[in-house]
Amino acid sequence: MENENKRGEFIVCPECKSKYDVQTEFCTFCGCLLEKKEENLSDKLEKAYNQAYNETTDKRPMNYKKIGIIAAVVVCIAIIVTVILSNSKHTGTPMNKIKADIGELPVVTEGVIECLYTPFSSYKVDSVEIDKRQTNVEDKEDIVYCNVGISNEYYQTELQIKLVYNYYDDGGWILDEHETVRKTTVPLRGIDYKMLNIGSYKRESCEEWVNPTLANYTISQETDLTNGVDVVYIESPENNYTVYSSVTFTFDQKYGWQTSNLGNDSIAAVVYDIKLDYDALIGTFYYYKEFGGAFFSKRELKITSYNKDTNMIEGQYIYQNTYSDDEYTAKFKAPLDTRELSIEFDTECTCGRSSHYGHVESETLWYDFDNDCWGERDRAWYQGKFYYTLERTK
Repeated sequence: MENENKRGEFIVCPECKSKYDVQTEFCTFCGCLLEKKEENLSDKLEKAYNQAYNETTDKRPMNYKKIGIIAAVVVCIAIIVTVILSNSKHTGTPMNKIKADIGELPVVTEGVIECLYTPFSSYKVDSVEIDKRQTNVEDKEDIVYCNVGISNEYYQTELQIKLVYNYYDDGGWILDEHETVRKTTVPLRGIDYKMLNIGSYKRESCEEWVNPTLANYTISQETDLTNGVDVVYIESPENNYTVYSSVTFTFDQKYGWQTSNLGNDSIAAVVYDIKLDYDALIGTFYYYKEFGGAFFSKRELKITSYNKDTNMIEGQYIYQNTYSDDEYTAKFKAPLDTRELSIEFDTECTCGRSSHYGHVESETLWYDFDNDCWGERDRAWYQGKFYYTLERTK
């Protein structure tokens, strides 16, 4: 019997050869699924399964051939899944696991540079490239050599890491050994000068410490990453003078930024260059002290000029002591010792006891830029204090 559509098209049952309209799905004689050109394989399998299931439920004669085909398809899928899982063992450790394991290594979590002048900043894995690999299937061993790039805020390091994996039935590929070789490190930034203590400084070519600390200072920085040089400039306006200093850091592959221009505590910069304002030397400086109202001692220093070209200071010095009736006076023109910041001149006793009258003595005074005063050192000179301190008069 033929069932044709309007266009005269029909399909033939593959079992009993009965003809049907193209819209018919199953043969009414044998129950066979009628194949259509537009149906895909999955639709055919699904319909075959449904037909076989319906036939079994309706107590119809079971088409064992169709059920066998379905079972075979299921077995094939199971085999394919098994092969995929088996290949994961024989092809070695997956790349995503290798990257994850490298990210947990101490060389990444702790970094490769420990520098006093840069704070710790966590490292991250930038790149992983397998250089060479040997996977031993029978021994369940996978040896991988990787070129790895890691970096943090201050440094970038290229590493070669050897990873040794072993395959376990419970756990799969497990990293059992690793070995790291550092290749190169480059700086990404200069030092963090907040890590630098700006400490003691001293006058140029002078062994005497001027001041243990700088109170108000500014810092600027010039960093040359290409040549691995970082220079920190320090400027501090103090009382009547300005401190200028520079600390130079060079990059070391192992220790990061390093410098030799530091104090004893390794991170305190020692400042050597000080620009003095010698105009502060000019002025009137005075000392006066009474002793129980019975007598007094007075010193007065008037500096009228300072010649920066010749280092000559001109001035007048007066010393009076009512207890000894001594009075020394001098108009002097003396050179300034720029190393010690001192002047030495002769004074003559113009009055007083007969044994002192007309006596000429040498007087030496030192200038203290920090406190803006002149003074005399004597046997009592200690801890940076003058025996006599002549303070500037307003």
